[in-house]
Amino acid sequence: MRSDLRAHERLTVSGPIVLVWKDGDRIRSIYGLAKNLSTGGALVQSYRGLPVGSFVRLRSNKLFFMSGCAKVQHCARRGLTYHIGLKFYSDLSSRF
Repeated sequence: MRSDLRAHERLTVSGPIVLVWKDGDRIRSIYGLAKNLSTGGALVQSYRGLPVGSFVRLRSNKLFFMSGCAKVQHCARRGLTYHIGLKFYSDLSSRF
């Protein structure tokens, strides 16, 4: 049995989200589905992966509180999709 070492409690969410990042001189974006959320980060499921360490902006029309900047902490393939772990640059609690 694995103990949960997370710094913040997770809340299950489900909603569309857009991740935007700069790739050289190009601005790129992918669509994903937010899966869970904490004050410090989120898990997004997408059909495309992102490099660990990437700086992304995120926004969602449905999940209005999920907007801001984050760093890709991990990205792992799960079947046909990727699970992208994001760490917010500022905690949600400090923004609202």
